[in-house]
Amino acid sequence: MIRTYYADANIRLQRKQESGLSEGKKHIVGGGIYNDREGEYFNKVRAIVRYALHIPLKEELILSGGVAFHLINYNFSASAAGASGSSFAWAGQASTTLYSPTFRLGVSIDDLNNPTVTPISYSFLINRYINLYGEKFFDIGPGTQIRGAARCNWIPGIESSYNIQAGAVFSGTVGVSAFYYTGRGYGLILDLNKIELYKNYFDFSLTYLVPQSNVYPVVNQYEINLQYYIFRE
Repeated sequence: MIRTYYADANIRLQRKQESGLSEGKKHIVGGGIYNDREGEYFNKVRAIVRYALHIPLKEELILSGGVAFHLINYNFSASAAGASGSSFAWAGQASTTLYSPTFRLGVSIDDLNNPTVTPISYSFLINRYINLYGEKFFDIGPGTQIRGAARCNWIPGIESSYNIQAGAVFSGTVGVSAFYYTGRGYGLILDLNKIELYKNYFDFSLTYLVPQSNVYPVVNQYEINLQYYIFRE
């Protein structure tokens, strides 16, 4: 069975003040875990801790930057006749984003130290890559927006991949998008945003991917993402 799951939590260190520039800087710490199982015997895990700083440049224009530390584990658990083993490594990440209510521009350097893990006699090199991201919203009516986004994952010396997405958001709550991911396939995304629950709210997202014929495994895939926001008085 092939499956991936992740859990993530972020905490703002100071209480929220008035909106606008008077809100000042935001310091955010967080952590998470990412688990990727490829079949019965091969499992990849990352434990992540991060820090981010958000600085207002002017009204509704924010510059953010952050760093993260990843602890990586590759584990093979084969039958008695096969090879088994486990190996740990670490990786670093740095990123920055310029954003407002209508656009986002971001860049990050991931796995910047090119870590290597050797759970068995074969070593796995985890390549450094650069992630470029842009997103833009256009208002076309009350509570209705058109959204476009693009992302490039550039690995030096290896072919890059691109993800292009376009869709619309209705009533500020329901979003529907189509996307194309080079080398992977195409699909649809359904978003439900700011659903109230116990004086807070949550976001829900469902992604459905139809893979290209040369992708392994050639099976349709889906992803479910749930985010819950807790506000302090």
